[in-house]
Amino acid sequence: MAAPRIRTTRTSTGSRAAGLRRPDGRAEVLRVPPNLPLGIDAADYTCTHVDLPPGSVLVLCTDGLVEAPGVDLLDSVRAMAARLEDAGDLDAEGLADVLVDDVRRSTHRSDDVAVLLLRTR
Repeated sequence: MAAPRIRTTRTSTGSRAAGLRRPDGRAEVLRVPPNLPLGIDAADYTCTHVDLPPGSVLVLCTDGLVEAPGVDLLDSVRAMAARLEDAGDLDAEGLADVLVDDVRRSTHRSDDVAVLLLRTR
């Protein structure tokens, strides 16, 4: 029996940071076009779609995880994807710890951090 297909639909009204680790361990940055903030009348939100094969890990986070003073946002998001790739097959708590470790050690970050991990089976 074939594994069920899981497809995500995503839009952004602020933080555009997202990563995906494929079942083979490769990680990538998921790009989504910026949109207007929520609550703007007549706003048209662009969505992106990503298929998640079994064994994938999707990471969604607030900008506090990836934004740092003086650091290019794309470089920070790429570094997050590299940590995701290097982390291996940790459980959700261990993976979250790996992803937020830089923030915990930094004295230059004061924004809130939220991370949502979704692992497909």
